[in-house]
Amino acid sequence: MSEPTEDDVEATAMGLGTSDGEALDRELKLGRPEFGEALDGLRARLTATARGLAARTVGRYRLGRELGAGAFGTVYEAEDPELDRKVAVKILGVRSSKEAARVTREAQVLATLSHPNVVQVFEVGELDEGRSLYVVMELVDGTTLRQWLAEGRRSWREVIDVTLGAAEGLMAAHRAGIIHRDFKPDNVLIGADGRPRVIDFGLARPIGGADDSSGSTLPSGASPQLTATGQVMGTPAYMAPEVFAGTCTPLSDQYCLCISLYEGLFGQRPFVASTTEELRALVLRHEASLPDDRRGVPRRVQAVVMRGLRRKPEERFADLDALRAALVAASRPRRRGWIAGVTVGAGGFVAAAMVLVSSEPAALPVPDDVALESSSEGSEPADPAQAAQAAEVAALQTEAERVRGLVATSKVADALTHSASLLERARALEHRPTLADALLLRGHALDVATDFEHAIPVLEEAYFLAEDESLPRIAAHAASLQVGILGYQADQYENAHRWKDHADAAFGRAGLDPRQHVPYMLSVAGLAMREGDQAGAIATLREAIASVERDHRARTAEHATLLRWLGRELSDQDLEAAMALTREAAEIFGEHDGPRSLTRAAALDNLGVYLANLARFEEALTYHREALELRQEQLEPKHMDLARSHGNMGRALGSLGRHDEAFHHLDRSIEIFSERLGPGNSGVAMGYEMKGMIHAGRGPEGREEALRNLDRAARIYDAAGVIYVPTAERVRTAIRELGGTPPPAPSVAIPP
Repeated sequence: MSEPTEDDVEATAMGLGTSDGEALDRELKLGRPEFGEALDGLRARLTATARGLAARTVGRYRLGRELGAGAFGTVYEAEDPELDRKVAVKILGVRSSKEAARVTREAQVLATLSHPNVVQVFEVGELDEGRSLYVVMELVDGTTLRQWLAEGRRSWREVIDVTLGAAEGLMAAHRAGIIHRDFKPDNVLIGADGRPRVIDFGLARPIGGADDSSGSTLPSGASPQLTATGQVMGTPAYMAPEVFAGTCTPLSDQYCLCISLYEGLFGQRPFVASTTEELRALVLRHEASLPDDRRGVPRRVQAVVMRGLRRKPEERFADLDALRAALVAASRPRRRGWIAGVTVGAGGFVAAAMVLVSSEPAALPVPDDVALESSSEGSEPADPAQAAQAAEVAALQTEAERVRGLVATSKVADALTHSASLLERARALEHRPTLADALLLRGHALDVATDFEHAIPVLEEAYFLAEDESLPRIAAHAASLQVGILGYQADQYENAHRWKDHADAAFGRAGLDPRQHVPYMLSVAGLAMREGDQAGAIATLREAIASVERDHRARTAEHATLLRWLGRELSDQDLEAAMALTREAAEIFGEHDGPRSLTRAAALDNLGVYLANLARFEEALTYHREALELRQEQLEPKHMDLARSHGNMGRALGSLGRHDEAFHHLDRSIEIFSERLGPGNSGVAMGYEMKGMIHAGRGPEGREEALRNLDRAARIYDAAGVIYVPTAERVRTAIRELGGTPPPAPSVAIPP
């Protein structure tokens, strides 16, 4: 009689004969499409029992009661005799080295996340010669979020509080470079202390790392409630649209979080389907919609949730930090303003309502007809708490005016510092009109600092809060800045037009003419310029200049800004006129902001470009060098204006035959553009194009480098949008003239 195999031992330990064990295994495999996670969990428990756990000891840990089981293993309560504490031990039967690596990775990920909203991992080890693994974790006395929701109907504020804690845990993971990929109510533990903790990072992977899934589709017939194993990883009911196609980013975790939040608030998920195929079709083709029964959830909270559930990742919040900030703002009590008391002398009196509303958020004075707005109605504060808040509102208004002055004169470092402090104080005050204005000022300061990545979500929050509070001027200002950032800086033309629609509507609600708002006109002109509508850009700028001069605002900073921009647009047609306008702008900036101001530096840089266009490279270099020196004195090393200065220096130096110096500046320009706007931005392409042309001018010895750089430029222009088709063709022509083969043009131009 032969010795029993390991499988026989396992089956006997389960109370089954060998044939019964094999039959069970077949049933498990056949049943997975129908029963999925439940049978996976059963197999994990039976396998763990079979592999020598009769002694109830794993490593140094003494196992106690079973706490739960799922597709990835069984969790036991255990005692750690050395440290005299209770822990949770997760036993996993693994079927391959790949699966073992995934488990080990989970432990390593969690061990690095020492955060109050993430379950802490203490140790990972092997059992049974690597056929099983165990993970020792913090033991949480509590319940899952799903169980917590099932215990009874929760108020929307309770649900948001728990979600904010879970978001903190996910944010910590993202900061550590990790995507969860399977966030759902079952993977949040709420402790007896009320603190939520994110668990089960078994599907986690590094941000930007390779996905270890073996396919890109979910199994046919699988329940959309279940975890699909061995293919696209995650739980279909909570998966973002892009995950169905095999792509996963931190924005996918944001979507999962908002599905769970939606379910907690409304008692149902946004998409209901009986099969995975049906669910996939719904998620990929349709935007989520609100249910008929909204359970009294405020509209402002609904808006935050629905934005996090946008089908296109780029239309969600920029990151979980921005989502959390918006959710906090939306869930705070609405406080209608009251008259802010300002005491003067011994007798004192009550002053006018003090609601902070941005003046001109493009660092320009407010036209006389744009008055401060207020959503306030009320009377003098009736108690000390109201009086204290009134005093803080008044203090914040004074600080806001200081920040406006710093932004107006492009004192970037001070503007960033003071706007951050202002926003922190405004959040603590919980006076929503004050907060809206502080957000707007912070967003504008970030815009001036060319920190567009962080400016966009802050301005979005300002816009939506202003909309919710019926503050259309703030909403219009925020939307105007978004048009400029997205349309002129980031090559996101479709989004820019969407924000232009928001701005137009907000100006209409405020009863204002947007043509009187210089930042709006600059943003619209910049968008038109980027889209190749030069005539439209020139007309917009001329209209704005006429309005400023008509309103007796000539020789102001806003007037100079408009003159400088008009000069840029006219430079292709009339260089002498462009230079005259720009010299006037530089003179006004020197008078208004000072001879070493950043506004004057911008005008000097433009003058250098026009002189280079006239082949007056030595003169051009003088202007570019002064502009660069002024910017280096006052700006952070990665400021976008420095990228432009370095690019202009590179062009002038290259034309003078000073190739090594030119390449130094162009490489610095490419580096900043790549880091701040991404390697596919048109600014990066311009840097490579200039490098290519300088190499081409060196003759045969520079040919290969020229072709390499021009090829990169053409490919980036191709991907940057349809408006760069003529530019890409110009680069292809240069490649052909060098005897090279340009990359094939897209058969259909990529839309912006």
